[in-house]
Amino acid sequence: MVLLYGEAGGNVQLARDLWTERFPNRRVPQGRTFISTVQHLRNHGTFNLREHILNRVEKEPGISTGRFAAEVGVPHFIVHRTLREQGLHPYHVKNVQALQLGDPPRRMNYCQWLLEQCRQEPNFFKNVLFTGEAGFTRNGV
Repeated sequence: MVLLYGEAGGNVQLARDLWTERFPNRRVPQGRTFISTVQHLRNHGTFNLREHILNRVEKEPGISTGRFAAEVGVPHFIVHRTLREQGLHPYHVKNVQALQLGDPPRRMNYCQWLLEQCRQEPNFFKNVLFTGEAGFTRNGV
């Protein structure tokens, strides 16, 4: 594709015509595909997109996959698929809860109430359904 684009002197329509002539049984790429492919090669010096994606994520693990896909000029699903193939799962940390000043006394009251319930009814926890999610980090959050 890059060679045809170069042979056509950067003329997308001529590059598409050359493609049709040389590969009559293949689908003709859109003009934008020729341009994006050449631009990607200029920017990155390689077509090894997989390695480029993994190296970038290793250097900058907090990068948005959407922003990264736009920078590289590939669809968002390509970045996600590449990461999934390596057992990586992109996510954004979103803190939605925090302890407030009045929380410790309320927690203490709840624990005392819970202990009293267990003293009165030893099988109390058999009737309790605990649900929810928790997130833990190395910084104690």
